[in-house]
Amino acid sequence: MGYLEAKADGIRMEKSRIDNTMFFPPCRVCGVEVYSQNYIRGRNYRCKDCKALEARAKRQRAGRARMRQP
Repeated sequence: MGYLEAKADGIRMEKSRIDNTMFFPPCRVCGVEVYSQNYIRGRNYRCKDCKALEARAKRQRAGRARMRQP
């Protein structure tokens, strides 16, 4: 898990000075590379901007649901 899966999936990796591997999988929404200290195949990585947009949409849906209740 991790390094071998990332290598097989074509994920960009870099070594840090402390001998840690940094992974850069693509964001599932916009495709921008996202920094991660570990890589798990099948996980949906999201960038900071897409997380904010999804959270805003979730809050709006929750607000509409409260408005519909009598």
